[in-house]
Amino acid sequence: MQNLTISIKLTLIVSILFLINACNTGRKALQKGQYDLAVQQAVKRLQSKPDQAVAINTLQKAYPMAVDLHLTHIKEAKLGNDFFKWEKIVTEYEQINNLTELIKHCPTCLNKVALSNKFIPELYEAKQKAAEIRYDRGIQLLNEKKRESAKQAYFDFEKSGQFIPEFRDAKEKMEEAYWLAVLKVVVEPIVINSNTYKLSAEYFQNQLNEYMNSYERNSFIKFYYAEDAEKQKIIPDQILHLSFDDFQVGQTYVKENTSDISKNNIEVGQTTDKKPIYGTAKARFTRMQKTVTSSGILDFKIIDWQSKNVLTQEKLGGTYLWNCEWAFFNGDERALTRGELALTAQREQLPPPPQMMFTGFTNPIYTQFVFKIRDFYKRY
Repeated sequence: MQNLTISIKLTLIVSILFLINACNTGRKALQKGQYDLAVQQAVKRLQSKPDQAVAINTLQKAYPMAVDLHLTHIKEAKLGNDFFKWEKIVTEYEQINNLTELIKHCPTCLNKVALSNKFIPELYEAKQKAAEIRYDRGIQLLNEKKRESAKQAYFDFEKSGQFIPEFRDAKEKMEEAYWLAVLKVVVEPIVINSNTYKLSAEYFQNQLNEYMNSYERNSFIKFYYAEDAEKQKIIPDQILHLSFDDFQVGQTYVKENTSDISKNNIEVGQTTDKKPIYGTAKARFTRMQKTVTSSGILDFKIIDWQSKNVLTQEKLGGTYLWNCEWAFFNGDERALTRGELALTAQREQLPPPPQMMFTGFTNPIYTQFVFKIRDFYKRY
């Protein structure tokens, strides 16, 4: 009975190992009709174990089936009416060539299958036709002189250049399409309305500059600062207005908390025969806490330049807190905890200057601003 149990276990182990091995050799992918994947897995297996029989068998079956299937897709695509059918044909030829190249780098594989020729001229012809279709549609869209059409034309010209580098004048047409599609936004200087403090929004402005420069690279939005727009004689589509209309810098609040504290079983002296005398250590402990708050609101507004209509307006608020703690005591320091004693070594500090406090509360405002800009301009 015991021998039978061991035999069953061994059979299960062998079966599991066989299944794992079959997966590694691409057999499972072959059974599912995933011929490309089956070839890839079989080749990988044979590169590490050249005599793996299951992988050899999988490769011999999967490779010609993969090639035949791609050629069938190519034939069907050529007969079809899909406007971008040549792009699909490019993909099919590339997949055949990739499989052939993969097998070339496996010496064992070369001896086991009849290798198909790479479809180099056919692939180039397909790329040429795919590039022509994209280019011609780009020209047609560009001639419509509409922003949305120009955006699509930009991507068509880009795609044509991906199929055939330096295809006709696709690069120049991309540039033309970009400037027809781009939305020009003039950013006015940030206004700080304050009669009390002489403050600068330079740090906030630098953050905006960095973000807007990065945003431009992945969009059809172009930000200009008012001075640059005037020099370049830019006619904007929109105006971005930013102003700190309501803020407080350095609102101070001081909190004082005094408590009587004690700790028992403290050695307070000794007897004449040097034995410790235990008692209670007492102290009056005063904790001081000073908080300085700065907060403000940024008025964020986007205006249509032509109609002067306000397209969106938000009030973005931010707060910055500065804290300082110190303490003092009267009595026996042994009544204090280590933390309380460390706090008594601290002294009252002066709060940061107004400019630093101003910069502090603009940080959370900047985070909100980035979200609002991204949310608003995603529709453009």
